[in-house]
Formats: sequence, structure tokens, C-alpha cells
Amino acid sequence: MVQAVINHTQETCLRLALVQDRCFGRTRKIIRVVLASIPIIIGFFVGYDNVWGILLLVLGVMFYYFTSYMYERDAERAFRMTPEKYRSVRYQFSENGFTVEAGNEKREVDYGKLCFLADDGSYYYLFINSQQAYMMELKDAGREDAERFEAFLSEKTGKKWKPTDAREPFFRAMKNEWTQKKPR
Repeated sequence: MVQAVINHTQETCLRLALVQDRCFGRTRKIIRVVLASIPIIIGFFVGYDNVWGILLLVLGVMFYYFTSYMYERDAERAFRMTPEKYRSVRYQFSENGFTVEAGNEKREVDYGKLCFLADDGSYYYLFINSQQAYMMELKDAGREDAERFEAFLSEKTGKKWKPTDAREPFFRAMKNEWTQKKPR
């Protein structure tokens, strides 16, 4: 039996939301591009030599930029809305499914309910659907144990692992660098 734990923090919630956005956020991105394009296209027809054309161009660019970090709001909301007692989660995997234990509650999950498996090198993400996932790291697991676990879950679910990049986007990292107060 394999066991794993995670203690959710703001950072883990942000990481989960980022992976979720990267794995399932294609529709959201398409909608953002279309909505940002509307004022840009209208501005093109009005003319960029005109104040209104320039304002529409700026509006489209600003809309796209300010909606590019929607996953941050999702993560913040998820962290705020999760009671403290449910932030520490323990998983126990067996032949027929796994048990999720948080607070004083236990839930049995059948492997057939998992629709997507993702791995970012530090954490595993077991998606039930595009909105819900279990996030975990194997406690004290070496690479050999991790590979056995991945093979086990792939066999049980019939799904392949998708390697996912959970690094901060460049502009977000720069924004965080600029906004952090540095000691003098």
C-alpha cells in the first residue's frame, strides 16, 4: 500500500491552479483572445492615427494582460474557502482505489473516476474532472518508487501521465520580483 500526504498552502493552491489552467484552460484562453481581439480589430478600422483607435488597442491589450492570471484568483479563492482542518490531506492507495482523508472525513475513490494524470516533477495531480484534482507528493519516495507508483496508477486508470510545467510564467515572476520589498 502506498501512502502520500500534502499540506495545502497558498503556494500549493497556486501551483494546482496553474497546472489545471495549463491542462484544461484552452477554452478560457481562446475566449480571452477573442474578447481582447474585438477592441483591437475595431481600433484598426477606426485607425491607429486616431485617439479612439489607440484607446481601443490599449483596451484590448490591457484586457488580455489582466485576464492572463485568472488562475491566481482561482487559487486564492480555493485557499480562502478551504477550512484549516481540510488543508492536510492523506492518501492511501490500494488495489481497487484510494482513500482520501482530510479532517475527520474519509472518502473512497475508484481509479475509474480519474480522467487525467499530470506530473510536474514535484507533485502529482490526479484529476477527477477539469475542475477538481487531488494533488500529492510521495513522502520520502525515491525515483524508483515514484516510477513504480506512476506505472501502478497508469495500469489501474488506463491513462498516461502528462508531464506539465508548473513554473511561474515569466511576466508573473518578474511582477513578483518587482513587488517584493528588498532590505537595504
